[in-house]
Amino acid sequence: MSYYRLKQTDYDGRSTHSKIKSIQNNHDVGTYLYPNPAHDIITLSLGEEELKINAFKLIDVSGKDQSQRVHLVSFHENEITFDLTLLPQGVYYFKYNQFVKKLIKL
Repeated sequence: MSYYRLKQTDYDGRSTHSKIKSIQNNHDVGTYLYPNPAHDIITLSLGEEELKINAFKLIDVSGKDQSQRVHLVSFHENEITFDLTLLPQGVYYFKYNQFVKKLIKL
């Protein structure tokens, strides 16, 4: 498990801290998101775990949910392929339950 929090410093020198957040790191055994970096297509594979199609989110670096720009290509027992064509180039965070992976869209 990893913990993090953000510190924001204003121009006048005052600073505040965000709430502490935790990320479970041990749930990604056998979990893959490929290719990464990606152009138009990515695949999420979870090994033995059964996938739930509406349990994923794609968040940009500003924290905005971009999931509506991603379209399903194929869905199998433990693997989903997504089309990223409508997604602009950039850095995103792909979330599926406790799995969080940085994704680079070229």
